[in-house]
Amino acid sequence: MSLKKAREILQFQELDMSEMTVDALKEDEDPILMKKILELPELENDNELSWGVKLYTNGRYIGQLNKNNKREGRGAMTSGANCFVGYFFDDYKSGYGVEYDDCNN
Repeated sequence: MSLKKAREILQFQELDMSEMTVDALKEDEDPILMKKILELPELENDNELSWGVKLYTNGRYIGQLNKNNKREGRGAMTSGANCFVGYFFDDYKSGYGVEYDDCNN
């Protein structure tokens, strides 16, 4: 059972997206996009990062977050059908990444 489903059953009002696990993100959020993210090689500090979702006025981020809840490590920023899959550091794109016109392909 995913964290989201468990919280719905327990009738929690909010889901803290920073508490999401990789499996929950693959199951509940976007399996195709998570597959692309997980194909990126892990970073040295991978075990220090959590997984989550952040919503922005111009899109949505799925990926790793640092202890300050900033985008860091492997992740994807989506806006409509377009997305960037790559690495982030201190809340910004950093290093290798790929832009897609359609994230579902």
